[in-house]
Amino acid sequence: MFPVTNSDSMKSHEAAGFMGLDSVGLSRSHGYALGDIDNDGDVDIYNNNGGPSQIQSSWGYNAFYFAEGNASNWMKMSLTGVVSNRDAIGARVMVEGTDNREIWRYPAVGKGFCNTDSPILHFGLGNAVGTKLTEIDWPSGLVQTYVNLDTKKQYDIVETGIRITGTPVAGGQMIIRVSGVPGRLATSFYSLTSAFVPDPVEHVVHRLGGNAIQGHQRQLPIRGE
Repeated sequence: MFPVTNSDSMKSHEAAGFMGLDSVGLSRSHGYALGDIDNDGDVDIYNNNGGPSQIQSSWGYNAFYFAEGNASNWMKMSLTGVVSNRDAIGARVMVEGTDNREIWRYPAVGKGFCNTDSPILHFGLGNAVGTKLTEIDWPSGLVQTYVNLDTKKQYDIVETGIRITGTPVAGGQMIIRVSGVPGRLATSFYSLTSAFVPDPVEHVVHRLGGNAIQGHQRQLPIRGE
């Protein structure tokens, strides 16, 4: 591994020994796949070594490195799209810790040569004792927001939200599309006055007034929408 140092000269240095990734000796690596294989909250590494299978002289040993872990805080998340693609490719996830540091992750498939990381997103929170805000921006345009999620656990999130088309005026027609966990019951609520207004600056939702009135209930179909 040759990480680039932060300098004007763009110097790099060999760091495999320092990181403990040279146990199989010098190798011809085609890439690393990262993921928490043993579900202990730290990221493990699979190293793919060697050249083409038909060239025996290029063969090498693959290696699996289990991280020993540390005292840092963490959280994991898996995403399932409903309106968006099932693998949530193109989604953006932001977790803000109690130390006000924002951590961004992006689901992806394929990285480097013939390898890819775990689809489960890992958020290393460092010394933050918890999370303040978690936002998921889906490719469909839906946004899911959570506050004060517990740490040191994995969350399995299904794309959930509503999309409204039409004009909310007297005599007008509106179409409301609801998406969420397939087979679950969706309950709608409405208010005669503006009840909640999101504040994108403070990342909170202000309650202004009005009473939420329960509307219709509907079981979501197998496709989740």
